[in-house]
Amino acid sequence: MRIYIPDMNDFFSFMDKNSWPYTVLRGYRNYKDNFPPYGSKEDIDILVTEHAITAINDRYRNISRRNGVKCDIYSPVYHPDTNYLGHPYFPQSLSKNILSRHIIWNDLFYVPCPEDRFYALLYHIAYHKAETSGFDFNDPGAGKATKYHAELQDAGEQSGLYTDYTLHDAHNLLAKKQLGINSNVLRDYIKNDFSRGRKSYFYAWLCNQEPGELNLFVIRRIAVA
Repeated sequence: MRIYIPDMNDFFSFMDKNSWPYTVLRGYRNYKDNFPPYGSKEDIDILVTEHAITAINDRYRNISRRNGVKCDIYSPVYHPDTNYLGHPYFPQSLSKNILSRHIIWNDLFYVPCPEDRFYALLYHIAYHKAETSGFDFNDPGAGKATKYHAELQDAGEQSGLYTDYTLHDAHNLLAKKQLGINSNVLRDYIKNDFSRGRKSYFYAWLCNQEPGELNLFVIRRIAVA
């Protein structure tokens, strides 16, 4: 759910007042005086309890992009307003951990604990972004050159976890934690990529790990039965 929030501090107070758990997922180290600015392409991703969705929508749906900070709102369970390509943003077990184990950051708002931040960022890089994250399937150097490296490294050091900054390793770590992407979600992510003219070697590799076969037909011109 894309909304624009005029005052982020007021939003956090609104959530706390109603005892609705929320967590700012990433990028919060740059937060200062309503970062990002109104009208910016940058956004703030926030996971909230599903019980708060209606109230948040009612409160902010009429705010224009010129009058608020761009925020994307997600929830632990499927909701038509907060889904990501037809599915919850994260596996439900990860979302529940993020909300129940969140910690306060700089006395301002809640963020994931280091372990949950590590796995949430890995999931985002590997499955939401794949190669568009800048990470490579096998080359650690590519991942270390991305905007995600410092935050992922910090979360890993704080939680005692390690990745080699490749998509292959990210998937292995997530699967070991039972947080790997399931075939239904992967299918819809691939459909989205094809609709945007993108092809992912990583997604193709993930499909190849699944039992059975995937038949994909690409119609370039006109098909006549």
